[in-house]
Amino acid sequence: TNGAFSYQITATNSPTSYEASGLPVGLSLNTATGQIVGTASVPGVYSVSLRAFNSSGAGAPFTLAITVGSLPVVSSPTSASVNVGMPFSYTVTASAGPTSFNIGNLPAGLSANTTTGVISGTPSAPGTSNISISANNATGTGAVISLALTIGSAPVINSAPSASGTVGTAFTYSPSASNGPTGFTVGALPGGLSYDSVNKRIAGTPTTAGTFSVSIVATNATGDGPSATLSITISSAPSSGGG
Repeated sequence: TNGAFSYQITATNSPTSYEASGLPVGLSLNTATGQIVGTASVPGVYSVSLRAFNSSGAGAPFTLAITVGSLPVVSSPTSASVNVGMPFSYTVTASAGPTSFNIGNLPAGLSANTTTGVISGTPSAPGTSNISISANNATGTGAVISLALTIGSAPVINSAPSASGTVGTAFTYSPSASNGPTGFTVGALPGGLSYDSVNKRIAGTPTTAGTFSVSIVATNATGDGPSATLSITISSAPSSGGG
């Protein structure tokens, strides 16, 4: 048992009082009625010796086995985050040998396996969901906790996919993205160009002609968005003729 406990001792031949020794901590006996009640506080298996008395004396002792179990306590993190359209997986863990889980208030796109405690899927709308979680074992159901799941919208690059410049001439390109980008990660650039993270722009004076594919990823408060490719074409500087 776990939590409130009640057990009624019964005996033949008109008992007038009762005795119980070895009770778990938190339980007590009403010696007049033979009722054991209380809330056990220490897990374990207890052999409780019971006796009944009448006017002729004490009867033979009887052994009552009381098992005090522990309710499962959820121990997995109480917060998580994911972006819309991205795969999500979260595993509920709990103490005291959980056998199943209760999981409610899932956002659209997610589902739960109540046997394994795995929440998975691909969320379809941004927002914050408070998912209720509890665990069950042979003793009963533990306390409910709330998982705060923040579903954000990843930033998506929306600036021009190509740019051009000329060797020896100043070049600048400013990437942009949806959903409040806070910064960008820029891949390898043509010679003479670099990414200015303060002003969030690619700038410099190119030194090499050619066409270059540069990866750009935007970041916001919820994480990184998908990588985009910027095609930069650098032309050779025009040569001056003589005559």
